Amino acid sequence: MALRNDTLQYGPARGPATGPGIEMAERPSPTDENQSIGPEAQEHQPAQENHTTPSSPHVDNLTSNNAGPPPQFTDQQSQVLPHSRLMVVFPVLALVQFTAYLDQTSISAAVPAIGDALGLGASIPWVATSYLLATTAVQLANGRLSDIFGRKRSLITSLVVLALGNLVTGFARTPGMLFAFRAVSGLGGGAM
Repeated sequence: MALRNDTLQYGPARGPATGPGIEMAERPSPTDENQSIGPEAQEHQPAQENHTTPSSPHVDNLTSNNAGPPPQFTDQQSQVLPHSRLMVVFPVLALVQFTAYLDQTSISAAVPAIGDALGLGASIPWVATSYLLATTAVQLANGRLSDIFGRKRSLITSLVVLALGNLVTGFARTPGMLFAFRAVSGLGGGAM
């Protein structure tokens, strides 16, 4: 069997690929003795040049330029933002992340006072736990939903859910309401 260079990951040309982390898949060559190709398939096969050398009889010469240019990487991004638009998008994204961090920081500072007012006692850690459980649960689903509906729509929805969750958390009268509303906030915070 011959090792063919079209099974490699393309990168800078460095000669034969060896070393850790470089994998070459074996693929049978149409010129192998144990493989037969019908006459109709042979007509459609492109002519292949033999790049073998006596020192390495079954390895294609990877530094040869006879195979043509390597295939170009095509990005799946359909729209490239101009620089002026990027200078608006990045600060907005930073502001969104700041909002999520501010939510987490402010609630951790306010939990002792909230716990005393609602009589939470030993169940104070459930305020953070309910938030973190919801955050963890929504992250994978949000990744797929953002692929389907778009990242901008997903981000705005998560901000609205976080804001509504925080608003109703402020009006909680029982520990159960507090935990449930912090979970709603976690759904919004985890989706960011």
